[in-house]
Amino acid sequence: PASPLPERRITLGTTTTIVVLLMTLLVYALFCVVQFRFLFAGLFMNGSIALPDGLTYSDYARNGFFQLLAVTAINLTIAVALTFTPRTRSLTVSLIALMTETAIMLVSAALRLGLYIDAYGLTWLRYVSMTFIALLAVAILLCLVRLKVQRLPLIATLVALFIVWYVALGFSNPYWICETYNAFHGFGTVASIQPIR
Repeated sequence: PASPLPERRITLGTTTTIVVLLMTLLVYALFCVVQFRFLFAGLFMNGSIALPDGLTYSDYARNGFFQLLAVTAINLTIAVALTFTPRTRSLTVSLIALMTETAIMLVSAALRLGLYIDAYGLTWLRYVSMTFIALLAVAILLCLVRLKVQRLPLIATLVALFIVWYVALGFSNPYWICETYNAFHGFGTVASIQPIR
């Protein structure tokens, strides 16, 4: 009988993957420089964040959140490509840099959303967005752990984490949390808060 053909596995060149990663890191780095210049500088030097000229709190928060979603989509695409790439030291260092810059963007999005909440109170959508940012922060930590612990089933763990977040979100009674937060901070009820500014 004829011997079975060997299974062919698709692989991507490590050099090609690192070049793509470095280009992504460069774009992320430029974004992080802008954030340090306009967002974090005011926080560290003055203890407060100034709203950029021409932007409302709503615009500023939404821009930050949608930028974060775009970065998440890019990172997921890179993660899929990495499953076909042999692991090297250079690749690991590039991944750590990628997650570090992603974490900076995560903090940026959280600070922008925090500005919006401080100005107009907490709504269901703002609460969901903030908990989603927290979910992404945990996902970054799991990715860092996966670089050290190769046996960790990262995809399955992240899917389970998302399901837990989704279920916990439903059981957390978001409207009650929003009402309590707003009452404690003097915003009144959720219904009385203007949703867009």
